[in-house]
Amino acid sequence: MRRFILVVLTLAACAVAVGAEDNSETLLYLGCGERIKHPVIGYGKLYTTDWKGNVLREVKLEGVPAAIGVSGREVLVAIPNTSKVASLPKTGQLVGINEEGEVYTFSFDRNFVADPCSMAIRENPFEVFMADGTTDYVAGMTADGKTRKYFANRGGDGTVYQHISIAITNELLLVATEYPRPGVYAVKLGDGTASRERKRLLERDGSVASIRGTNRWAATQIKHMNMYGPNQKDGKEAVHVFEGTKEVMTIYCGRGQRLSYDGLLTPCGTNFIVAFKHKEGSYLHLVDLKRRTFVPLFVWKGDPLTCIAVRMETTRTASRSPKVAVKE
Repeated sequence: MRRFILVVLTLAACAVAVGAEDNSETLLYLGCGERIKHPVIGYGKLYTTDWKGNVLREVKLEGVPAAIGVSGREVLVAIPNTSKVASLPKTGQLVGINEEGEVYTFSFDRNFVADPCSMAIRENPFEVFMADGTTDYVAGMTADGKTRKYFANRGGDGTVYQHISIAITNELLLVATEYPRPGVYAVKLGDGTASRERKRLLERDGSVASIRGTNRWAATQIKHMNMYGPNQKDGKEAVHVFEGTKEVMTIYCGRGQRLSYDGLLTPCGTNFIVAFKHKEGSYLHLVDLKRRTFVPLFVWKGDPLTCIAVRMETTRTASRSPKVAVKE
């Protein structure tokens, strides 16, 4: 009887947690493709699903998406270099997808970012931040077409493609990098120059995501992510939550739970969504910050998942693409 009551209470708690973010207008964007070492190569797709994982739309992309950004009614997708496939573009791309599913390519200054592998959007003032997995730069593209460099990875020699994840808060640029010194770094947002003042907040690689318009952000910490040597510290897999540079909570993965390879993470309202490994694909969970637990959503059994994003329809605004981002 006790066990039955416990199960009922647990299910009720999960229902309440999901309900806090759940409505029929919430859309999930799942970037997919085949990952063969680094860099990602081949064709890709962007799936739009509802809260339960039902596919609403499928868009084919000329390359495997590495990051998704949502700006109003528009979806931006960063695609790394796919030069190993003869029929695909030989340089990295930033593409936009409108509500009709039309795909168009943005032009941007490739002196800073030639091979975009991660992206974050700041709404006020509007700026699209992109990280380059080869040059190790993070640059921002403003609405008037200017490109500014915010971060240069110390020790990166431009010869090793690596996973970089970035996020933006009101005050900070967060950068998770795996080479040459793994960790999550906080950089104060300045005047568009590569800041030398950075603080290493976590000692392992992973993914970072922030709640737009606040100083709250989170980072995943994964076991044995470093491909290039033994300097990656091991530890329990978890999602670490920060306010600015202060860690406010750590939510550890349960027994048998393993975060996906890159620890895929995205904001969802005032919470986050994270992807776990699953024998049939990727198991998406809501990171419930109030209850400090993971709430199961659905198992994605489709193409291999490479990036995720969420759009809350109730908070949609007009798209604000950079002026430089004209159709090519």
